[in-house]
Amino acid sequence: MTSRRSFLKQSAAGAAVGITRTSTVEADSRNDRMPVAVVGCGGMGAEHLTRLTQRDDVEVRYVCDVDALRLAAAAKTVEAAGKAPQAVKDFRGILDDRDVVAVWHATPDHWHTPGAILTADAGKHVYVEKPCSHNVREGRLLVEAGDRNNVVIQVGTQSRSTRTVVEAMRRIHDGMIGDIVVAKAWNSQLRENLGDVRASPPPAELDFELWQGPAPEAPFYSNRIPYAWRFFFSYGVGDMGNDGVHNVDVAAWGLQLDRLEPFQTFARMIEDPWDGIEAYCHAENKVPLGFVEGINNKIRVIQRRAYGFRDEEYLRLKILTCMLPKL
Repeated sequence: MTSRRSFLKQSAAGAAVGITRTSTVEADSRNDRMPVAVVGCGGMGAEHLTRLTQRDDVEVRYVCDVDALRLAAAAKTVEAAGKAPQAVKDFRGILDDRDVVAVWHATPDHWHTPGAILTADAGKHVYVEKPCSHNVREGRLLVEAGDRNNVVIQVGTQSRSTRTVVEAMRRIHDGMIGDIVVAKAWNSQLRENLGDVRASPPPAELDFELWQGPAPEAPFYSNRIPYAWRFFFSYGVGDMGNDGVHNVDVAAWGLQLDRLEPFQTFARMIEDPWDGIEAYCHAENKVPLGFVEGINNKIRVIQRRAYGFRDEEYLRLKILTCMLPKL
């Protein structure tokens, strides 16, 4: 299977030699309804479908999911609102349709940047769920793809369009509470024990090889899909990149920072594992700008053979891979 690194390298190389498509943004003026596609139809993807099908100016032309059951449910949602969409398993086929103006990506994290880059290189606008990338390097490649193809890439940090948060930021920036010198963001999650399971064949409805995509090939574990993949580094970045994205984003917004470039990032285990993990992010001026409390805060992290590791190994793995992306 293609490694994640080589997959991204091939995507960047393809764009560098001029593999581009004509932008389809003109489709908006040619039709009353803008053709779009939604990739990843569970969770947030299903929410996007519900909202998009309520709009009179949008046609959901494609739905895409590697899970056949989710794909069928998504097609029914769109069909119930009007015209039946084309249901596909591999989103790359959507990119050949020049009429599609924009593509929503609500896949697991490890597919976010690869999928968004391929979509941008096809000349289509992109909505991608947070975190926009699996690591910092991917995020920079994504920005370059948007600039290179002159397309809009929007990231799903919904606080930016939440009226109450927008109003709160306006008041803060107008000086209601004085000069802002530091912002602290908290995120505490109560997570259930994922249990100890052995590798098993994936369910018949799931194309697990395509689900893994650019991630390293690995056996299927039933406690990782459909949600808990985010706590395994090959696929996600823990709650730091899940809900933590929203918290740190609001903190940076309050400080009126257009860019938040890490000077130093680290995690440490508190003496009592029930107290969670702390992670700090410092900007170039070394003022602490964000604080996110551990992904498994206040749940039992000492467990026998958790994820197949001994207790000490599990705690070390949790600190090194579940909290912070590798730079």
